[in-house]
Amino acid sequence: MTGDLRKVTGDLRKPLVTSPGCAAMGLGMSVSIGSLLVLGKASNGSVLRTENQMNTTSKSGLARYLPIAARVVLGIIFLGSGIFGMLMALGVVPMPPQKEPLSDAAAAFMAGLFKSGYLFPLIKATEIVSGALLLANRFTPLALILLAPIVVNILAVHALLVHSGLPIAIVVLVLEAYLGWAYRGSYRALFEPRAQPT
Repeated sequence: MTGDLRKVTGDLRKPLVTSPGCAAMGLGMSVSIGSLLVLGKASNGSVLRTENQMNTTSKSGLARYLPIAARVVLGIIFLGSGIFGMLMALGVVPMPPQKEPLSDAAAAFMAGLFKSGYLFPLIKATEIVSGALLLANRFTPLALILLAPIVVNILAVHALLVHSGLPIAIVVLVLEAYLGWAYRGSYRALFEPRAQPT
């Protein structure tokens, strides 16, 4: 058997021999190796697709729709609160009566919101925009970031100043925290200890 063997580092898909007697065998080897490479890539892609499908379909129906329900409920809460608060700030609707008398600290806090001239409308505009984004399922991680300081302040006000609204404040906090966890992949870059400018 004669012929010049190609180097091992050469293209394995080309015939390994050049003699007429072994051309068929070399062609068969090249076809086989090329087929193995193609099949390997295909099988690897199939495995990846299969794993992704398994991860997608492994969630139960409740776990699959729970983030959607939480996003819609939180969006309705803030969109409604924002619109009502903006109408109240514009003088279209009167301020609703308090269920319990406000303490001096709570009255001073509410007076500061309104007398600043900008803070209360700014908060309500943020609630309207963020609530609309949640309902439309657009820029949801950004909407959650915009709402985070508002949610913390709502909880603090009802825990320390006006106790009557504490249950709804806890519900809002739970929804915000759950959605933050559900969209945690979008926030990984925020927790880079040594982030670099782009």
